[in-house]
Amino acid sequence: MLKRLHLEEGWLTFSLLAGLMITVALAIAATNWADGLGIAPLVAALAVLTGLALARSRFSDWQTVPFVVCFGLFAIGFFLGRDLPGDWPWRDRILQLLLRVNAFLLRALRGGTNRDPLMFVIFVASVTWVMGVEAAWTVFRNHRVWAAALPPGIALLIIVYYYNGPNRLELYLLVFLIFLLMLAARMHLFWRESEWRRARVAYSPEFRMDFLRVSLAAVALILMLAWVAPSARASPAVATVWTQLTNPWGRVRDTVNRLFSSLRSYGQTVSDYYGATLVLSGPVSNSPKPIMDVQAEPLENGRYYWQARVFDLYRDGRW
Repeated sequence: MLKRLHLEEGWLTFSLLAGLMITVALAIAATNWADGLGIAPLVAALAVLTGLALARSRFSDWQTVPFVVCFGLFAIGFFLGRDLPGDWPWRDRILQLLLRVNAFLLRALRGGTNRDPLMFVIFVASVTWVMGVEAAWTVFRNHRVWAAALPPGIALLIIVYYYNGPNRLELYLLVFLIFLLMLAARMHLFWRESEWRRARVAYSPEFRMDFLRVSLAAVALILMLAWVAPSARASPAVATVWTQLTNPWGRVRDTVNRLFSSLRSYGQTVSDYYGATLVLSGPVSNSPKPIMDVQAEPLENGRYYWQARVFDLYRDGRW
């Protein structure tokens, strides 16, 4: 039994990787963009456990895909169905999930706008599941740290960049970097110990703890220097580079906004198109491209009007 529980890379490696993935999941849950995002940390922890079990098995890469897909659907469906309101039996809960996913797919394919926030929760849980399993597989089967940490790292950067709410998600980024650098140091020590064992080089077991303590001190120093450095958002050069990189993805961004239009937004977008005065000019050429999609409760009498600015004084050819 103890032999089965033995992990060549060490359980500290597993703990650091699990902490890294759970930190990303906690960050997306802290955004509160939609109800139900609290399942993300549970999905992340289960995904890392599943990836570890598959990495220690004899299955090849492609042989694990059906199991990952089927078990992922079961786990995500269980977490989502458990949180659905009402005292419905599980058959009705599963049927409701399927109907809502089917309605979402129809809207997505027909160019419609989705207003069901559960679809975003399903998307987040699915991405978290894939990243967690892939990260554990990459670390414990292929022994590659940076390839495992790159997808969740990019996801966390996107979350921190686009979040405008009251929570300080930069702290999650700081914790993520601590786990990442400690994991990289731990795997570097694992590679060295493997080389020493093959070369039959004697070394003290206490060297491992000394190395980890020095690594932790170095990580703390690096992050302290990075924390007091100027913010990337405050740098015009960084902002220009980011704009150039994100411009080609405008259509993708519009599609995401259309598919997840019901998410909570904390920022205030002010667009004063008309200004303080309005000069009369020639005909206006309107584009057929939709500007926004507004949903409002129907009125019994009358209709809605979209009002931007009222000009009540006309003088010298201008309002």
